[in-house]
Amino acid sequence: MPHPPQNPGRKILVCLVNRKIFEWSLVWPAEGTELNPGFEYKLKIALCCILIIFTVIPSGVVLFFMIKAHDSLNANISAIVASDTVFYMLFLFLRKQHDIALILDNLSDFTKFGKPHGFDRLEKMLNIFAKVLTAYEILSMTAYKYITINRKAVCKRIQIEEDFKGYHCGLGIPRFIPIGIEFFPVYELFIMYDFVYSFLISKMCSQIAYHVLEIALHTVQRIEHLKSMIIETFDSQNCSVVSENLKKCISYHIEILNLVSNIDHTFSTIMLVHFLLTSSVCAFIEMTIAEGRQVLMGCSHMAMWITALYFVCLGGQRIMDATGSVADALWASEWYNSDTSCQKAVLLMLQRSQKTSRLTAGPFGILQLPLFVSVIKASYSILCVLTS
Repeated sequence: MPHPPQNPGRKILVCLVNRKIFEWSLVWPAEGTELNPGFEYKLKIALCCILIIFTVIPSGVVLFFMIKAHDSLNANISAIVASDTVFYMLFLFLRKQHDIALILDNLSDFTKFGKPHGFDRLEKMLNIFAKVLTAYEILSMTAYKYITINRKAVCKRIQIEEDFKGYHCGLGIPRFIPIGIEFFPVYELFIMYDFVYSFLISKMCSQIAYHVLEIALHTVQRIEHLKSMIIETFDSQNCSVVSENLKKCISYHIEILNLVSNIDHTFSTIMLVHFLLTSSVCAFIEMTIAEGRQVLMGCSHMAMWITALYFVCLGGQRIMDATGSVADALWASEWYNSDTSCQKAVLLMLQRSQKTSRLTAGPFGILQLPLFVSVIKASYSILCVLTS
């Protein structure tokens, strides 16, 4: 689905806090350059890739040897799988950066149909929650790193019991490092790198999921704006005014449907990766909790993944409900007082409204609340297989 023409001079007005968080995490261009990133953004992407490569590949080696040795350190396995999931999602997110910027630019365009009622209030609420979410992630990751460092002696004892020493203790994400790092200042440098990676990259799964929810809610607000325009259109007794306003409503409806289609095309593959691997991550975390290891941090970690899952399912559900309600607004309006040509246009609009627009996770399913329940059930099924 082609995107609408962009306006390089227009400022993006939506998702202000989340875009700034993405920018600080090296995955988003500076404000004002989102539609045409420059060399500075390429340097940020290069630095981000270096951080990811020096985590994903060494942790992948550890995961391979853990599986080969039938290791049961599920907390470490969940951390590695979670890290790899974030890597795949982030890679797809970077590939779609321009398309996402075009969607945000479209949501900031009020020239043709005006600003939806309550736009500023919604944006303020979403920005506040983005700050709360980020603060929770930082506090949670800081606590996790602190506990991991303090459990260094316990980790070494478990390694001896499990007869597996393929990684260095004290790091949040186990990595295979072929050289000794247990001396000052090398070990401290690796700890600092671990902190930087966690604060910049590890939180990206929930941030991307929340970004989808933000975009979905702004789209729903556009639909509510359309519904109010439909009601107001048929309040007029002037046939020419009704006809002109109805054409505007039809144009607005088509633009919204195209917007939803673009959102689905942009985020579908990202959501597919998210849903396929979230169940596995949650299963390993559940197994860690069941074994009595790091119960508090395991609960906190799983809460972040389940919350991210709920964000995208809620956003998809809200869009489905909102697009389906356009027909209700048409039916509730005084369309029967208009002339025949307007009534025919209403029938065509009603027909178009019968099929609800939706967001998908590739071929995996439609983003809606029942899918959220299905993924939770899938994680429990995986847990049963692991413990059987």
